[in-house]
Formats: sequence, structure tokens, C-alpha cells
Amino acid sequence: MHTTQINRLPGRSRAPLRPSRATHQRRFTGRFVKLLNILFMWQARVSERHRLANLEAHRLEDMGLTRADVIGECSKPFWRA
Repeated sequence: MHTTQINRLPGRSRAPLRPSRATHQRRFTGRFVKLLNILFMWQARVSERHRLANLEAHRLEDMGLTRADVIGECSKPFWRA
């Protein structure tokens, strides 16, 4: 009886490779940084809309905005650009 051997690379097993602990840490760090960036962006929107709402009429006019434009922008939720 003749048996066929399967050629395998040395040091490789049949089990699938699992990402290393360092890979998991990099993924977590990347996701955490993305989350922080989103939170900072939302905070910036809230702050900018607050400043816009408090501008005087002549300053809005200089920028070509009306009070209705400002009300429309300030009524948006912070997560919407």
C-alpha cells in the first residue's frame, strides 16, 4: 500500500493563525483613537453652533447668513454635520 505525504512548511500546524496580543492591542488603540476623534468632533460642533447662535446680526450679515440660517444650523443634533 502506498501512502501520500502532504508537504507542509516547517513550523506550521493545521490550526489557523491567531492574531497576536500586540495585534489586538493595536486594533483596540486604533478604535479608541477613532472614538476619541469622533467625540472631539462632536464637541467642536456643539461649541461652534453655540458661538454661531450668539453672534450679533451685523456679524451674521457680514458672513452672508440670516438668523433663519443660524436657527436651522443650531437645531441640528450634534452628530449631524
